[in-house]
Amino acid sequence: YLAYLSWQAFLFSSFAIVFVSFYYIDNQQQLRKVALTVREYEKKMFKMIHGLLYGYKELRLNDKKNDDFYANGLKKNITRLQDLKLLSGQKFTNNFSIACGLNLFLIVGVVLLLPLSGLESPENIFTIVALVLFLPIGFLIDQAPRLTLASISLQRLFDLENELLQLNKESKNQIIISDKFKFNELKYTDITYCYNDSNDAGFKIGPISISVKAGETLFITGGNGSGKSTLLKVITGLYPCSSGKVVLNNKEIDIGCYRSLFSAIFFDYHLFDRFYGLKEINHQKVNELIKMMQLENKVKFEKNRFTSIHLSTGQRKRLALIMSIVTDKPVAIFDEWAAHQDPEFRNKFYETILPQLKKQGKAIIVVSHDENFFCHADKLIRLDFGQVKN
Repeated sequence: YLAYLSWQAFLFSSFAIVFVSFYYIDNQQQLRKVALTVREYEKKMFKMIHGLLYGYKELRLNDKKNDDFYANGLKKNITRLQDLKLLSGQKFTNNFSIACGLNLFLIVGVVLLLPLSGLESPENIFTIVALVLFLPIGFLIDQAPRLTLASISLQRLFDLENELLQLNKESKNQIIISDKFKFNELKYTDITYCYNDSNDAGFKIGPISISVKAGETLFITGGNGSGKSTLLKVITGLYPCSSGKVVLNNKEIDIGCYRSLFSAIFFDYHLFDRFYGLKEINHQKVNELIKMMQLENKVKFEKNRFTSIHLSTGQRKRLALIMSIVTDKPVAIFDEWAAHQDPEFRNKFYETILPQLKKQGKAIIVVSHDENFFCHADKLIRLDFGQVKN
């Protein structure tokens, strides 16, 4: 219809649209590539967040692992995703500007240039301008509110981030536990912990007094709901003691100071696919352990990571045991590790692996129901409703 009214206006509009379309399409293709990349990095971010949430206990126990996970995993992905989202926003804004600029250019051209050239009568100008205004270009301009909503959503995320940064942080450790730190004994005196509920009648453990020395094995047993897992979390500092004191090498310390002493495989553990926090990894030792755990046909250790962690429950626990051994912490904790193992590996765990760790001077804490293997314990405590019975 525009060509019927004015072939000059039609040619002018067509030339302008075709000329700008080349740049617009190129920019749109770049925007698509960036958007696809953003999507991939978002998947990585969700994976990292999953690791952060479900691997919370393992990260809190190992400062180096925690710092490495944050610096080379979480922070790196956040920074890259942030840069990509900024680039995506710039491309989107460019397209919006192109649409607005083209619309303005057509109106100016039709209203000013054509009448000045004498090619159009005043009667046709109004009709042509109306046609230009209602070209599909207006659809692009209508997307501007969506950009505004996206900016608001982003601002809300920034606000949430600022709120999280304002949360209270734990105090610095009173004792610095370095790689050269010599562990002798960890002692807990009259420690208690209570789950508070609305009626102030939450489940409570303690007071409990226990100790574990280097080269010593402590077994903890008890029925379901007796407080074994809660006690482990208090022992490792994941739960703060409601009362009592913790003494490391004859010196009283506070929560957060001794977490890095432990490598732990909790009952609800999270399995990472690499050794976060370790600068040097003995690949030969890792591969030997993989073979010892009979996982060589399931997983390999390549490029500082395991090729797969999608294994059966028992196999995943064996892989977690490999990571615990290689991490080489003074205190090793196993929360019902043998529960999902076949008889062969159950025997190997109690009769071979634990004695080997003991010879290396590790303090070992094991939660177990396997009474046939209690003979391997130097100390044995039985919990019942949060209290030590013997």
